Amino acid sequence: MATITNYKEILEQLDGYARYTYLLEKGRNYKESSIPMTDDTLVKGTYSDIWIEATETPVGWSFSVRSGALQNRGIAVMVCEILDGMTADELSRVVWQDFAELGKLFGKEDKKLIQALLNKCKKLSKGN
Repeated sequence: MATITNYKEILEQLDGYARYTYLLEKGRNYKESSIPMTDDTLVKGTYSDIWIEATETPVGWSFSVRSGALQNRGIAVMVCEILDGMTADELSRVVWQDFAELGKLFGKEDKKLIQALLNKCKKLSKGN
C-alpha cells in the first residue's frame, strides 16, 4: 500500500516540471475504470471532472478513478492508492492535516483537488 510518506519522498526529489511529468505519467499509465459519470460518482469542487467509485473488499475499501485530465487523474490515483485498503473506520479518521506535508508540494488548486478527493472517498465509504 502506498503511503503519504512514500509519495512525499518521491515528489520531493523532483523539480516542478519533473513532478508534473510524473503525475501525467501516473495518470496515463492508470487503467481507467468505466465508472458511470453521474452526480453520485462526481467529485465536487474540482477544476476538472473526476469521478470516483468505491468498492468494499474483505481487506478494506478500493477506489477507482475516471478523468480525462491526465495530471488530475494522476493526483486522484495517488490519493486513492494512499486510501486503498483502509476500513471505513480508518477512513473516518483521515483528515487534511495527514496530507499537509505532501500538500506543500502542490499549488492551491491541486490542494483543493486533494481535499475534494479525500472528502469524496470518505463519503463513498461512509467513513465520514
